[in-house]
This record gives sequence, C-alpha cells and structure tokens, in this order.
Amino acid sequence: MQPPDAATVAGDFDDARFGHGDAAASFLRRGERFVIRAIGPNGRPEEFDVRYAFGAEPLQQYLLELPGGRLQASRQAWDVAARRWFDLRPGERIAPGDALHWTGPAHNWNFMCADCHSTAVVKGYDAAARGYATTFAEASVGCEACHGPAAAHARAPTSELPSLETQAAELNVCAQCHSRRGQLAEGYRPDRRFLDHYAP
Repeated sequence: MQPPDAATVAGDFDDARFGHGDAAASFLRRGERFVIRAIGPNGRPEEFDVRYAFGAEPLQQYLLELPGGRLQASRQAWDVAARRWFDLRPGERIAPGDALHWTGPAHNWNFMCADCHSTAVVKGYDAAARGYATTFAEASVGCEACHGPAAAHARAPTSELPSLETQAAELNVCAQCHSRRGQLAEGYRPDRRFLDHYAP
C-alpha cells in the first residue's frame, strides 16, 4: 500500500477507459493526481482521487477516498503481467447502495482490508457519525505487525527476537491475517491471545 506516484502506480491512467454501463470507468491523470471516474454512491459518474496504490503484483487495485474517512477499493484492478484492466465482478450489475458496489462495505478498506495489510491499525469507527478516523503506524505490513512493538529490539538490536516455539504462539501471531475470522475487538498485538480479539 503506497501513495500514488509514477513509480508506484502500475495501471494505465493515460485517459484509459474500461467497461460499460454501471461498471464503466475512466483512468485519468490530473497533473500529479491519479483519478478514477466511476459511478459514485449517488448513482452518477464522479471523479475520485486515488489515495493509495494497493498491491504490486499479480494485480494492483486503487483505494479511493469517500466522505467519512472511508477508503474504498476500486471495482477494476490492473493485471500487471497482462498489462490490462479487468473487472473484479464481470457481468454483474451492482447498483450504488448494494453492499457489493465498490462504494459499499464489501470494498471498504477500513473494515475489510486494513487489519492484514497495514501495521498497528486502529479503525476509529464512530457509529453515531457512521465514519472512520483510521490510523496506522505503517501503511504496509512492517516488522511490528508480526513481532510486536520493537522498543526492546531497538535498545539491543543484536539480541534474538522471540521465536514461535509453540503452536499457540504461532496461532496468536499468524491467525490474525491467515484465517477466516471476524474481529471482536481492536487493540490486538502478537503477544495477546487471538481468541480475545477474533472469532474463527
């Protein structure tokens, strides 16, 4: 997950067009900005700034910012090897307001993606405002995502890192991202119990 620029964006944003009807999109440059023009939450075409390039290969998606602190994953993705756009839901008519529309909860980075793709995420969901104030220590997966806070390692960098000597320790560290689970509570760290924060 990286801020968009000429080095991080793999997709064709040279006034490329892809799809038709509700799934139509245009990929544009506005100076230094990367923009996707697509059907927005109000049912009309709008331009949305790319906030992050998400992934590197085999595909790359783009996170677009909506009101309420929401980052939404685009419906279209760039196939890096084939160098072409493709639709993640080909042939499906999905209207705004549907959970599967790119503006809906199924494409919401804050809710669906952030936990496993960024480090030390706090979703910051406000139920009354129905919005997010999400924060993270690193945009992508860093050392602390699996190893926990690095203060002790920083004080003594040649000391050994904790090892995963038991199956329970491995579960606590790895299952946060490598399992099908629902989140029960925020604040998970690798030294805490998986089942206190997630339900398989």
